[in-house]
Amino acid sequence: MARSGFQIRPGHGKTQEKSIFGKLALSLFFLIFFSFGAFFEYLIVQEFFSRLGRFKWGKTSCVILESSVQENPFRFAVRYEYEYSGHTYISTTYRWGYKSSDTYSEAASIAGKYPPDSRTECYVNPDLPSQAVLQRESLWFGLLFLFPLLFVVIGLGGIYGAWAKGNSKEKSLSSGVAKAKKTGTRIGVGFFAIFALAGLGFLVPFFILPIVRILDARDWLPVPCKILRAEVKSHSGDDGTTYSVYIFYQYDFNDQTYKADRYNFMGGSSSGRSGKQAVVDSYRSAKNPVCYVNPEDPTQAVLQRGFTWNLLFGLIPMVFVLVGIGGIIGVSRTARRKARKISRADWLPETQTDRIEQDNIYGPPTTSTTGPVILKARYGRSAKLFGMIFFAVFWNGILSVFLYQVVQGFRRGRPEWFLTVFLIPFVLAGIGVIIGVIYQFLALFNPRVKLILGSREIPIGGSTQLEWEIFGHADRIRTLIIKVTGREEATYQQGTRTYTDKSTFHETEVFSTDNPQQMTFGRTMLHIPNETMHSFKADHNKIIWTLTAHGDIAKWPDMKDTFEITITPLFAG
Repeated sequence: MARSGFQIRPGHGKTQEKSIFGKLALSLFFLIFFSFGAFFEYLIVQEFFSRLGRFKWGKTSCVILESSVQENPFRFAVRYEYEYSGHTYISTTYRWGYKSSDTYSEAASIAGKYPPDSRTECYVNPDLPSQAVLQRESLWFGLLFLFPLLFVVIGLGGIYGAWAKGNSKEKSLSSGVAKAKKTGTRIGVGFFAIFALAGLGFLVPFFILPIVRILDARDWLPVPCKILRAEVKSHSGDDGTTYSVYIFYQYDFNDQTYKADRYNFMGGSSSGRSGKQAVVDSYRSAKNPVCYVNPEDPTQAVLQRGFTWNLLFGLIPMVFVLVGIGGIIGVSRTARRKARKISRADWLPETQTDRIEQDNIYGPPTTSTTGPVILKARYGRSAKLFGMIFFAVFWNGILSVFLYQVVQGFRRGRPEWFLTVFLIPFVLAGIGVIIGVIYQFLALFNPRVKLILGSREIPIGGSTQLEWEIFGHADRIRTLIIKVTGREEATYQQGTRTYTDKSTFHETEVFSTDNPQQMTFGRTMLHIPNETMHSFKADHNKIIWTLTAHGDIAKWPDMKDTFEITITPLFAG
């Protein structure tokens, strides 16, 4: 509720309406995004409801008459008999739309579930009883809906933004703006949620499931096997040719002969033929090769059941998950900060409200230097996380190329010891960067501090009031320290390299407490001593003044936010 006698005045900036031509051009551009996404959404939805319809088919008992694995291509072939509504039918359909399997092991695993003369259940189309399937398609397919949804959201958001009236500043702090901001927040959260779910959709099959299979295979039994065929397969695509290891082998288990072609649990293909060729050659010349067999299902076997370096590629979708989660947190917290700024403007006097509006909507004022100002952190936590993720992907991506050479050397029995020793510090740095990503991610959930200065600019030797307020679980903070720091930065060149020297010429604690009641909110006086240097920025030299709020949190990343302030010469004003 606003105080009596105070009022909110609209901002004084002018907005420029987009021309009709510009709006139409933008709408056409984003309509392409929308149409592309909507088309694929239609195909996915159509297929999903088709699968859903088959879940309504009646269940009945059937007998497997024939079951085998066909080659070229690998395919599970089946023939079974069932009765429905007093009539006997025969079907050869395993699953609707099934034509072949990617590997022999996959087809053999299916055949192992339906041995001849066994009895199982099948699903019959009540409208056409001659149609039946042994297995219904997974409804998880519906999650693919999320991928083209990104294009739909971008398209609709772009069209909406192109035609939305640009008068939100003229309606500053009004209910219309509040509703618009809520809508924007929901769209932002929805967009990043889709991003995170899309990343999770790839993370599960490419990393989580292989890890689960590797852990399960620890109890599989080692069995001698015979290599029937070993080769490097080529896979042509738009991005060039990739290669994969293909080894077809035979083994005996419980007096029965089985065949399989699973090399490891990761699967897939990648660039670089020489490494795959070395693996193939090693199995061609192996005298006593061993495979690992699942004792509960002998059709399942694998040659390499341990962790391999290429599993790390399965972590790439984690970047999308982290970006999505970080985006949701960033959008939500930005919305809360804006809401707090608006609520503060409701009780500020008229002149102060104008300044807050200028600060938050139109940018720094050009003349006024007095009145309270809400400080903004130099680097947001989400920005720090994204920067750390980018650096981690860049650093470890380059490093992985050299690590690949090291691993291949050990696998061939010819280790490159110089390269191995040389890479140790770089690998440790890469691990440190990954730890830094985790650290910054955890820091997103820390309490947040808001600092309010009584004046936008402080002259040397002057003082102003400093207010603070902590949002979130302030009770987690053991000690809160707010300090002011003056630092000089000088940039210079030596040869072709550029260096920046940093030197702190002033640092003072403004406030310090371990009393939880004093941490949540409070105020104190900030004094800038004489005989110091005012803020200054040039091409090669800078004088930067900052306020740092540091909260010590036990067994968790500390809360540490830095805010830049402006110190003016004594005669300014």
